[in-house]
Amino acid sequence: IFRNLFSIIFKSHLICFDSNEIEHWVHQSMLLYEIIDRKINLAEVVTVECAINGINPTIQIDHHRPGDPGFGLKPEQYLEASSIGQLLALLNIEPSQKDKIVAAADHCLGHAYRGRCPGVDPEELLEARLREKAAFQRISYQEIKKTFNASLERFKTLPSIVMGGQVVVDTRKEADPVPEANEVGAYLGYGVLYEMTDKATNRQKTGLIGGEPDAIRVFMEAVKKLPDADGLYGDPERGFAGAYNVGSNLLEANPPNISLYEKDNPSLTI
Repeated sequence: IFRNLFSIIFKSHLICFDSNEIEHWVHQSMLLYEIIDRKINLAEVVTVECAINGINPTIQIDHHRPGDPGFGLKPEQYLEASSIGQLLALLNIEPSQKDKIVAAADHCLGHAYRGRCPGVDPEELLEARLREKAAFQRISYQEIKKTFNASLERFKTLPSIVMGGQVVVDTRKEADPVPEANEVGAYLGYGVLYEMTDKATNRQKTGLIGGEPDAIRVFMEAVKKLPDADGLYGDPERGFAGAYNVGSNLLEANPPNISLYEKDNPSLTI
């Protein structure tokens, strides 16, 4: 891909990225912007999950916010929706099996594990994801698999609620973080309710990840009823939502659609 990107840039395209793994590309792109600035009208600007102040891109590649080309697209459209899929289409490159796995996991991990992304096998997805995590953490595949399996067992003991008809595991009050909780929840078909401190703002954020569309909608509607909550965001089709200052009042905010999960109720098992 990057060989092609060099080719595109030197054919009067400016491509700007936002990714930890290719952070140096952001800086290179900005340097290219400074070079092209005098003749910006001759360049085609392509942004990939980023923006350049004062510049309207010719092509925008993203799927995080309303208005993005991939926002709100369904799981079966994961290649069209994901940023890597949009980039491959722009470069006229046929996606490999690895590309499909990455695209499905990026756009809608929970749906991918439920077999809703054509061409992506859930077990193949799990192995690829665990191997990627092992490489990133510089541990063995056996170690990450052991951690994953331990969290699978721990999920059986975690408090759960039902949100929009889906079982949602609530990790917010766990004294010890659940390793790979989002991955485990997605694999099991559960939504995962979590709480974290946003590093950018140092504010407390509550989120739901791996949710079915109805669960995400219920979460978002419940948050809207909380007087102190703000910064609500989410995409029901992708399966995530979040907000700041949510507190512990979600159950009270939407009682018809959120309830305690009775683990002996067979109608609600996945």
